[in-house]
Amino acid sequence: MALLINGRALADAVAADGLPRIADADDGSAHVLYLDGGRVRSMLASDWPPPLPTDPTPEESAAAIAARETERGTRLADALLLRQQIRTAVRTLAGKKPAQWGVPELRALVALLLHEGGYLEGDAALRDVGD
Repeated sequence: MALLINGRALADAVAADGLPRIADADDGSAHVLYLDGGRVRSMLASDWPPPLPTDPTPEESAAAIAARETERGTRLADALLLRQQIRTAVRTLAGKKPAQWGVPELRALVALLLHEGGYLEGDAALRDVGD
């Protein structure tokens, strides 16, 4: 599956734009390369739900890359906003002893710890801690 598109390995093209493509393996079997959770995976073409993907045009690929970058920027902005909100809430703890902390302060502290550990989504929902 070392097919090249504009100097890129087919798997690298899938990783860049997120669009599935068909590739032929060394044994002659057809596979669909697709993006799953940020990783390029392979599935036998016969197992892929119809219709099989077609090779995207350069314009489709460029549009998909631009859309992914826009989504990434939105996620980063949401994460920054969440971080600011959490830090603002945690600042209310300054100068207070733990015995003086109330439920909102404890929630803010737990949220800060979860956020710093990478366990909060952009909307502050808790991620699966098994990841």
